Amino acid sequence: MSENPNAYNAIKAGIIESGTATLHGNIGINYLNVNKENHYLFYWGVGTQVRAYKGLHLIGEVISSDPYDPGTGLAFQAG
Repeated sequence: MSENPNAYNAIKAGIIESGTATLHGNIGINYLNVNKENHYLFYWGVGTQVRAYKGLHLIGEVISSDPYDPGTGLAFQAG
């Protein structure tokens, strides 16, 4: 059994979906038990995927925090 139990749940929904672009959003909650203290972390994210050329897609996402690290703030990822 893990010393630091956690549970993670997220809801993701497509906001706009077309043949060339997708915009999605997600919200979630994470429960962490660290050093016998309970932490509930709420977070959100907004991202997009755009077809650039044939099978090549550009993606980007902004998220409010890392659901597994209570000390993080606003972050982004791209590819």
